[in-house]
Amino acid sequence: MSIDDPALLDIHRRLLDALERRPSSTRPALARDLGVSTSIVSLRIHELIAAGLVVESGSAPSTGGRPSRTLRLASALSPVLAADLGTRHARLALAEDDGTILDLVDLDIDTSSGPEVLLPSLADRFDAMLTDHGRASPGSVCIGLPGPIDPDRGSVDSGARLPGWHGFPVEQFFADRYRAPVAVENDADLLALGEHLAHTGIRSSLSVKAGSALGVGVVIGSRIHRGATGSAGDISHVRITGTGDEPCSCGKTGCLDTVVSGRALGRQWNRLTGGAAGTDDLIASAIDGDALAVRLLRTAGTRLGEALCLVAGFFNPDAVFIGGRLSTVEVFLASVRAALYTGCHPLITRRLIIEAASTGENGGVLGAIARAREIKPRA
Repeated sequence: MSIDDPALLDIHRRLLDALERRPSSTRPALARDLGVSTSIVSLRIHELIAAGLVVESGSAPSTGGRPSRTLRLASALSPVLAADLGTRHARLALAEDDGTILDLVDLDIDTSSGPEVLLPSLADRFDAMLTDHGRASPGSVCIGLPGPIDPDRGSVDSGARLPGWHGFPVEQFFADRYRAPVAVENDADLLALGEHLAHTGIRSSLSVKAGSALGVGVVIGSRIHRGATGSAGDISHVRITGTGDEPCSCGKTGCLDTVVSGRALGRQWNRLTGGAAGTDDLIASAIDGDALAVRLLRTAGTRLGEALCLVAGFFNPDAVFIGGRLSTVEVFLASVRAALYTGCHPLITRRLIIEAASTGENGGVLGAIARAREIKPRA
């Protein structure tokens, strides 16, 4: 049969149409859909793979024998770009359409330089990653930023944590650069999404990013829950009685962030010790058993747990995950857990998972990849 034979062209077209309707189909499934033998489908799929029109993208669940390979249109497999930014550090990823990470880059950054300086340099690094892997352009982009986000405009909604960023059109910058869909999200929300998706069998979860600053993300049904103005779950600026009048970046005093965040604890540690070592020294001292460091982190964990009681009692999640640098200290994590068990109704904690985030430093970028895949247009 000639390659130009109308019958051959017809089955090629029918196979491509079927894969457009149902990505991740298998050869047996396509044979059933088209009403032809599996051997014919296998032969024609081999021809389409050789022509670069179809690719194998994974394995279907086994039904007892050898698992079938899943198939996708090659045109649906443009990669995604993802970035998880802190104030001083960024993690960038290039990932396949199925979420497989092709490249991961860590950068030291300075968000105080402003978006006009920082974003072009990030995009240049993205371009280099695409070039290194022989990719022309991304199918979608997700950028995580350490501050409140306006979900409708794709911009920072407050300059308190990111001076000079308020209202800057981050989403539009990357959309213009790559002509692709772009999502801009809060970094704690992306950590929450990445950690949630790393666990099977849970429907809803809270994730706390206990790093230099304090952030909380809420995930319901594997989707970020942002609330009316993008601030769902944000307890970092709730005023806690008895915490003093430490000024907060939001303009208030006595916020939870001023006594529980790594930055705040570092200041407390320096005042008590008369040094200038900061949060990393506090954490190291607590791990080594220093009584003062242990007491500071135990108190901070208790205060965080007490604040989380209100959210958990209202929300009744399947899990509470604690990420960020402070989660590496067992006394901090244990104090959060104890406060939740003490302060919540037993029905809330009966099956509640309370543990350190399993995704570690990759949680945010994994969430960004998942979010980018969610907005990516399908062929």
